[in-house]
Amino acid sequence: MVSILDLNFKNTLAMTAINKITAAKLLVLINLPVLLLIAGVYQIGSAVIV
Repeated sequence: MVSILDLNFKNTLAMTAINKITAAKLLVLINLPVLLLIAGVYQIGSAVIV
């Protein structure tokens, strides 16, 4: 027989995993424009110098 504590523990683990995945996606989406900007500046800078 499954106790209520076991069910709550499994639900908490599932919610934690979803929250970590969501946090990772948000970090990538927030930082993606910055990374693209840095890549563009590097490309322009290397084209001007060479």
